[in-house]
Amino acid sequence: MRKSLSPSLTTGKGSSGGDFAAWAAKENGNAPTAMICLEGEPVLSGAVIATEILTVDRPEKNVFDLIKIGDYVKVDATAGIIEVVGK
Repeated sequence: MRKSLSPSLTTGKGSSGGDFAAWAAKENGNAPTAMICLEGEPVLSGAVIATEILTVDRPEKNVFDLIKIGDYVKVDATAGIIEVVGK
C-alpha cells in the first residue's frame, strides 16, 4: 500500500488524450497515488491501468459522504477497501 493522499472522483470521463495525460503526470511525478471513482468508464480505466494508479471503482457505498477535506484515506485497490483515517 502506498502512503499518500488519494484524489476522489464521483465519475470518470476520459477522452482520447486521457492515457497520455495520465502517463505525462506520472512521468512528471504528479500522478495520484490512488483514486476512488464512484462510476468509472473505459477510457479512465485504460489510463489507470497503463499508469498503474491504484483505483477503487464503484465502491459499495458513496464514500464522499464520509471523506472530509483534509482527511487521510488508505486505499487497498486489490481488496476494494477504502479506509478514512482522519486528519
